[in-house]
Amino acid sequence: MAKLKASQQGIAKIKQARNEKGWTVDDPRWLVEASKVLEPKKIWQEGGPYADGCSEGNWKRFLYGKAGVNTEVFKAFCRVLGVSWEEIVDRTVVAQDFAVEDTPDKWQEVCRRMLLEQKRLSSNKLMPRQMKRDLIDENIYVDLTLVQQEQIQKVGGDSSPEQGSLLYESTGYSKTERFEYNQFLTTLLSTETNDRIAIIGEPGGGKTTLLQKIAFWLLDNTEDLVIWVSLGRLATNIIDYIFNDWLRDAEGTVTENLQTAWKSQLEQRQVWLLLDGLDEMAAEMQETLSARGLLTHVRIVTSCRLNVWQANPRILDGFEFYITQPFTYPQVQQFIEKWFSKDSALGDRLWQAIHQPGKERIKDLARNPLRLTLLCAIWQGRDGDLPDTKAKLYQKFVYKIFDWKAEYFRRDSNNQERLNAKLRELAREAIDKEPTRFRLRHKFVCQLLGKPKDKDSLLQLALDLGWLNQVGMDADEPEEPVYAFWHPTFQEYFAAGTIDHWNFFLNHIPDNPKDSKASYRIFERQWKEVILLWLGREDVLTENKEAFIKALVEFQDGCRECILEGKGFYEYRAYCLAAIGIAEFKECSCADAILSQLMRWAFGYFNLEMQMWVTESCPSSKAAIAAFQESDRSRTIPALINLMLNSSNNATNATLADMALSLGKIGTGNQQAIDALINLIRTTFDIFPLDQGSYIIDKAFNSLEFIGQNNQQLIYELNNMMQNSQHEYTCVKAAECLGKIVPGNEQAIARLVALIEKSADEFIPSEAHFSLAKIAPAPPKAGRTIERSIFDGVWQLPRWLLDEQESSKDELKRRWAEETFEHICSKSPKAIQPLIDIIHNSPNEGIFRDAVRLLGEFGTNDKQAVALLIELSRHSNFVISNFAIQYLGNANVMQEQVIYTLIDLLYNTPNSRIYAAYNLGKIINRYPLSSAVSPLKKSLKNYIPTQESFTLYCKCYDILSQCTQTMPFPEYYEAWHS
Repeated sequence: MAKLKASQQGIAKIKQARNEKGWTVDDPRWLVEASKVLEPKKIWQEGGPYADGCSEGNWKRFLYGKAGVNTEVFKAFCRVLGVSWEEIVDRTVVAQDFAVEDTPDKWQEVCRRMLLEQKRLSSNKLMPRQMKRDLIDENIYVDLTLVQQEQIQKVGGDSSPEQGSLLYESTGYSKTERFEYNQFLTTLLSTETNDRIAIIGEPGGGKTTLLQKIAFWLLDNTEDLVIWVSLGRLATNIIDYIFNDWLRDAEGTVTENLQTAWKSQLEQRQVWLLLDGLDEMAAEMQETLSARGLLTHVRIVTSCRLNVWQANPRILDGFEFYITQPFTYPQVQQFIEKWFSKDSALGDRLWQAIHQPGKERIKDLARNPLRLTLLCAIWQGRDGDLPDTKAKLYQKFVYKIFDWKAEYFRRDSNNQERLNAKLRELAREAIDKEPTRFRLRHKFVCQLLGKPKDKDSLLQLALDLGWLNQVGMDADEPEEPVYAFWHPTFQEYFAAGTIDHWNFFLNHIPDNPKDSKASYRIFERQWKEVILLWLGREDVLTENKEAFIKALVEFQDGCRECILEGKGFYEYRAYCLAAIGIAEFKECSCADAILSQLMRWAFGYFNLEMQMWVTESCPSSKAAIAAFQESDRSRTIPALINLMLNSSNNATNATLADMALSLGKIGTGNQQAIDALINLIRTTFDIFPLDQGSYIIDKAFNSLEFIGQNNQQLIYELNNMMQNSQHEYTCVKAAECLGKIVPGNEQAIARLVALIEKSADEFIPSEAHFSLAKIAPAPPKAGRTIERSIFDGVWQLPRWLLDEQESSKDELKRRWAEETFEHICSKSPKAIQPLIDIIHNSPNEGIFRDAVRLLGEFGTNDKQAVALLIELSRHSNFVISNFAIQYLGNANVMQEQVIYTLIDLLYNTPNSRIYAAYNLGKIINRYPLSSAVSPLKKSLKNYIPTQESFTLYCKCYDILSQCTQTMPFPEYYEAWHS
């Protein structure tokens, strides 16, 4: 038993902790909780409070040490209340028997105790008290991957905002330079070769938590001493800190004897310095990194922000660099599962929610551990929902991050608003004018934010806060840094904050779209997300948003003549954008009317006069369906359910399948959507025969698999259908769906096995076999794997070359055959000329055909090869010409000649029209050519006398539609009217 006394400050901490838990002084719950962590359950041996009551006097008597106290019980008491026992005890009067002897284990325990003070989630300060988490103790932590990198990588080109995490992902490394967490520990920390290790990463990338994991691993798996140093708070050199400040914090007071004992331990044992936050360290203190002094066995692991290392690599001279990688999506899912381990259904709904159409940026944004933590907290705090607009969600992120870095604004509160304004301007100007919109050149950034070393530089402040990060050096200007926003989503959010009026996005001048005052950003893909964020802004007037939606719906492109359909191509695009915008502007007065029209384009409607299901033409029903899926789910789900259930007797099987698939895209976790799909499955075979109904059934079950995860009602319904449906095909698909929702489900496997063995229908066992293979445990892997070869689909040419190599009497020909074969195998450009020669001089038709196919496989970047393919596209042999046409669609050189060749084939070779149209669409989508508009327009006539004319009309219509997806509207307008 020990005698101890609590300080007055300690008593205050106990009271505060108890009040936070809502426990009164007479509440025995803390005793009950303490008993859960102690064996035996007797709380203490004599004196102090007891299990059936806890009066103020009792616990004060206990804390002030008038009775003997079991020290383990006392520590448990503190753990239950969530306070550190070291903070409670008055260290100046602690009894000797409460102290620990000066042993190696004691000093490692001291290191552990000091480390426990650091074991916290960095983002806890951003969340309400009830949501604060401990990544390590709660087993929420997901292991990071690290990549060894010796130098700063050069970057060029731009990045997709849907995959913005790639900005922070290392490229060009070998397998030996990639380390999973456990491999990092065992390979690098367990050997003596690496005594200087730097963990580099983006803001919120998990560096500090990784460092904490490493520290505890060292304490648990070695006898080494581990000293944690928060560099941002370091006010002296490291040696002085360790022998004075650190020791005082650890032991309460510093005596000469204590320093001697500590020094003796450090001289005898290997020491690890874990230096957290090199980027937060004062510049004048950075030379202390090289100080060793008495620490003869020191090994250092430090964490550092990407910015600091990129800007000054020499700060870590002598260190090996390991770059943290963004989470993969399986890691994101693993983190969500761990966070919501007590409510897995809530976590499943979040995982499904970020996979909804239009949520691609949120899903990618979640690859950063800090952002994912905040996303989980927001989802949890809102009981399984996100804010009703993306603008509000990102606003929460922005506010939290500014709060996190509030110390940067204590001296000058105006800096935050100044920085905000400049970040908005930078974001908008980069999207509008920079050739690389999301990788920002140093000169461009400095024009708006100032140079990093300038006094009161906003660029330096943006880098310190992590809103901007250096992501490499310019590939064209190797000495110039390249920056990026923390995620492109935030760049789009900041850009939306600068736009006061919708005319910025659309200022239509009908007769002269090329007028300098005209604006058609609504047709530029890089502005779509900015437009949606603008519509979701709370500070934009409703009438301003209403006017914008009205302008989109009523937009007239002036390119309608000769088109049989009701709208021009760009008019459809504007309308679809309005429909998507409703998701962010739910109060829109014409939302229902817009969605009603969109559904007619997407799925058709029942015409009462014609007494049949008809579809209204749209450049692509897929575009209308895609827009419908991105629109306001609170409207689209009930509308689609109503349409699907009321049209099952009239719509085609393909249309109903499209409806089922769309419901699967938007109906995550929605019970009405699940019920509607089940109803569709039950009634399909009453309306359609097997060959038609099976297509609907397949799509409905695919949707249920996605939207019904962990839905117990659905699991019950699937069990019922699997066992009792009158249609065996439904039984098969229900079993497969159940096996996917509940992996390893024995009833589903047994039902499929029974259908294989007992079904009288010869079709059903085959289907059941396929389904069983998808849900049963994976069979053993084959002994060897056969990889796809360049010769798949060709066989005479390689055999002929090998024969020539072995048997030709001409030595030059033998050598030529050998080299040609090797060049083809390696897809070398050197194979192109031999293939051209073979095509001109082939000994038989099989070799000729093989040579054309191989030339097309890897000759699309070569002008000579493409020129020959153009020539062969008019070959008299139908197979050869179609081969050539197929590869012309992939051409990356001579695009204009290829396009005009395919247009000519479209008009003049009826047998190749389908091939020509398909591949013309492929190349025009990649290389839009305005001069192609007028020739294609010739086929769009108001009078179409024959089926052949109608076929040509449809092909040209589809190709022109593809042109409008990438061609600027003013350019298309001019080409249309030329």
